[in-house]
Amino acid sequence: GFTPMLPSWIPEGYELDSVEVFPDSFTSSMTIRYTKGEEDYLLISVIHMWHADGVMHTGIDIQNAKLEQYWTNGIFYTQVTREDSSVTINWYTNNEVYDVSCLGESFETVQYIVDSFK
Repeated sequence: GFTPMLPSWIPEGYELDSVEVFPDSFTSSMTIRYTKGEEDYLLISVIHMWHADGVMHTGIDIQNAKLEQYWTNGIFYTQVTREDSSVTINWYTNNEVYDVSCLGESFETVQYIVDSFK
């Protein structure tokens, strides 16, 4: 197995909706879904690459979205803000791709969630 980093903080009001784990010989992935109310959600996904070669394509949907990319503490982040106001922040570290997507929170709040990963 693998032990992914997880956020140490999420905004108030979210309830755990589901946890899915998909083990595989090349990758293993985990998705945690939180919901708040009828529409707001927080989705945390981790893909562990067992045989990574350092090249990883994130597969983020950037159609009709504002894309920003930046480096922080030696990690390359991709941020996407969509027309429906959902925000996704994606990064790759230690053979793992992390993806935090949220509808109902500001970019700053999603960034705070990302910064809390341990």
